Amino acid sequence: MINISREFENMAGIPDVIGAVDGCHIPISAPTDHPESYINRHDYHSILLQGICDHERRFTDVFAGCCGSLHDARVLQRSPINQESTDHYNDYFPNQTHILGDKAYTPQFNVLPPYKDYGNLTPVQRNFNFLHSQTRQIIERTFALLLSRFRRLKYLYLQNIEYAALNVLACCCLHNLCLNLNDELDDDDKMNFESIRGMKGNVN
Repeated sequence: MINISREFENMAGIPDVIGAVDGCHIPISAPTDHPESYINRHDYHSILLQGICDHERRFTDVFAGCCGSLHDARVLQRSPINQESTDHYNDYFPNQTHILGDKAYTPQFNVLPPYKDYGNLTPVQRNFNFLHSQTRQIIERTFALLLSRFRRLKYLYLQNIEYAALNVLACCCLHNLCLNLNDELDDDDKMNFESIRGMKGNVN
């Protein structure tokens, strides 16, 4: 934990960070049961992948399968890690460490979003938001790398939501394994990685 916190602090100077959290929409074909529930704000069917990553773009926690219409903050509330970290705070967030989330999340004991900007932020608050963004973008890069490695996740032709979620979780495990084995992307994959980073529909 100490090393992870130190590496995150080296990114932009924010101390006590041990991860970044965000949601990623995985497009799916319309399920048979309650298909309208899976239509997200971008107007297509999806399930949500919630990921928490470390400074090296490894997933430290993943939760998949919620319908795409849910808000990221609601997905976090439903996720097992939310209850586990509430019950066993010091095991998950020792020494008052925390994870960073975007403005979709509400401030919690373990989740630190940026200040909401209603036009009245102080220079200190604006600077914090900038440093926060510089640090938190690691989760966006993690999702982009995942989708670049496993292009199947760009659209799942599965109507069984349970199977869809298992496919997503398996890809997350393989993603970590690839990083552990120093498996590098080839040139075509690197180009694809950069293009996916610019996609707002799937990565955010």
